[in-house]
Amino acid sequence: GVLDNVINMTGLVQTQSVLDGAVSGDGEIFLLGEHDNGKIYVAGTLDASSTSSANAGTIIVKGYDLTVADNTSFNASSAQGDGGFVDTSGLHALS
Repeated sequence: GVLDNVINMTGLVQTQSVLDGAVSGDGEIFLLGEHDNGKIYVAGTLDASSTSSANAGTIIVKGYDLTVADNTSFNASSAQGDGGFVDTSGLHALS
């Protein structure tokens, strides 16, 4: 039960957007905890940015008990396209 309700994310999660001829896609990162007792701890870098003309991606981090360390970085920026979306909803975020 405990292992099913805990997400510890440290280090680097990177899924950058791509725009290369016929192939395109916006990166997506989702960390979702249970609505009544899920715990999420994030410390590091979540990167859904774009260094090309592609639009940036999406980062969603939601859970009942969310802790974001001081050194955490969320990046959903784009060099030339539209910026992405970041949602870090904590306590009682999911229903």
